[in-house]
Amino acid sequence: MRLLSYNMAKRPAAWADVFASGADVAMLQEIANPNGIEHPIRVDGEPWQNQVVHHEHVWRNAVAALRDDVQIRWFKPHIAEVIPARGEPLIVMSLYAMWQKPNAATGSSWIYADASAHRLISDLSAFIGSVRGHRIIAAGDLNIFHGYGDKGSPYWTDTIATATHQLDYVFASESIADRISVRALNGIEEWGKSDHARVVVEVGE
Repeated sequence: MRLLSYNMAKRPAAWADVFASGADVAMLQEIANPNGIEHPIRVDGEPWQNQVVHHEHVWRNAVAALRDDVQIRWFKPHIAEVIPARGEPLIVMSLYAMWQKPNAATGSSWIYADASAHRLISDLSAFIGSVRGHRIIAAGDLNIFHGYGDKGSPYWTDTIATATHQLDYVFASESIADRISVRALNGIEEWGKSDHARVVVEVGE
């Protein structure tokens, strides 16, 4: 089974990158509404928006089934159980640590993603029912990088050809870690319509 993790940067044109990956299931961040796209795609039935205190965004973080024959059950828009044709069921989670600002009372203009990342860990914890044996793959954009917010960081001057840092990650349960392979499609010819690289996760039986 092939999984894809991809921050689409709210760009409808990035759907072509998703379909070109050949993935069965995608863990997507900042995804534009797929209405009108001529391709089989299924997501949960929630309204098409992420909602944060005082802000609404017409894009989402979600797990999407890209093939009609994929059996999938959503627990939340970004967490689902995938039942492959062969092998055992798997929990997949799309990670997106959204930028937030401190309370207005602080008078601060900082932005941070740490609190959002902590909430993702809480969501994930509900699917760990034992020390060993769980089958979970969580992947996506955590917006966390050492020194990310430093003024004048050379990170912001990177191009596709020179980029050396990452914000996108893949995590897997120990019980299945030896059966997966991960590759970032970050070659110049592989780069898509987003400002993030696609990450392909192959899951063996």
